[in-house]
Amino acid sequence: MINYEQLMQQASQGNKNAFKDLYSYAGSGNAEAQYYLALYYKETKGSGADSDYAYWMKKAKDNSYVPQSGSITIVEEEYRQESVSESEEGNKIDLWFLIGFEGRVGRSLYIFVTAIYILLGFAVSSASNEMSRDDNPNSFVLLILSILGLTLWYIWIAQAVKRSHDIGHSGWWIWIPFYIVWLLFARGDEGENEYGNEPA
Repeated sequence: MINYEQLMQQASQGNKNAFKDLYSYAGSGNAEAQYYLALYYKETKGSGADSDYAYWMKKAKDNSYVPQSGSITIVEEEYRQESVSESEEGNKIDLWFLIGFEGRVGRSLYIFVTAIYILLGFAVSSASNEMSRDDNPNSFVLLILSILGLTLWYIWIAQAVKRSHDIGHSGWWIWIPFYIVWLLFARGDEGENEYGNEPA
């Protein structure tokens, strides 16, 4: 098994063959080699090699490399913290995508969200109506069902607004009668428009 950390240390001491080997493994797509090559540039070349360090560190992150526990340098600790921060940021973006009103969504996603809203909305409405017929309905359960129904409605409206953005219109257009139905069929703008980039 190749010890990439040892190769990095040898390269840092001026061993050109070790550097060539480390660079070769990194270039072939080995995430661990990419990580230690980034450390080589950081610790050996200093600020003059920041672009090389950033390039290879990004490669290692993109390949999901996680440094092993043990002797962790300051750079490795920064790497871990950056990875955690990026993961948390990704979760925030996903949540904002559900409830936010900015940006664009494509037609296929809007159709999917609308179908889910109709199915779950029907289930919640049926359950509420069934409970309302009872002589002594559970007020707490009815409250939960009402909150769930409003949450589903809010999420659907947020997606409708972003779908309206996708065809270059303001979100206020969704209040036009039958406009939300038309959004199921309308083609979105190609490329970037004033509301953001074209959905993937």
